[in-house]
Amino acid sequence: MEKIAAILIGYGMDFQYENYGSGGENITSFELSLEVTFQNGKIFVTNGPDKHEFHDTPNKRSGLVGLVEQICIDETASF
Repeated sequence: MEKIAAILIGYGMDFQYENYGSGGENITSFELSLEVTFQNGKIFVTNGPDKHEFHDTPNKRSGLVGLVEQICIDETASF
């Protein structure tokens, strides 16, 4: 989650972070219409109307970091 937050900060995106203790954690960027939740061994990603659910693995987390960066690039390129 720290890597996702670092990307959002790097691109100047506002976000909200919530830690549910052992229940998981969530990061939401309303500006990007992006919500990422890690909970009970799963990753839940909502980007606009698209919703995805994955098993939490190192490869999926790495891919998610790349996805968040691409979403930020797409958003900043539209200006």
